[in-house]
Amino acid sequence: MTDPAIAGFHSTLANQEAAIDAAFLADKIILIKQLTDEAAISSEQRLNIQKRAVTLIDFIHDSGQPGLMDQFLTEYGLSTNAGIVLMCLVDARLRAPDAATMDDQTPT
Repeated sequence: MTDPAIAGFHSTLANQEAAIDAAFLADKIILIKQLTDEAAISSEQRLNIQKRAVTLIDFIHDSGQPGLMDQFLTEYGLSTNAGIVLMCLVDARLRAPDAATMDDQTPT
């Protein structure tokens, strides 16, 4: 006889694996839109978060001080959701070209 708790665990695990597979295979643009729509924050809050993140990222990027990234990682470790989100923002910001680069890459 199967213990109901174990059966429930396996069912939950299978559901979680299916959700991970679906998210992995999903169109990332659509997935980001869905996640953004689900976020329970106002446009003003979103703008403030974006401004603060860009300010922090630009400061770290422009400072060139060795150890500043280590301090950032110490404060917002990758073992926390906040740390992962901030590192994703850092990655996106570092990949986004500045205005001059975008102008150079825009066909005339």
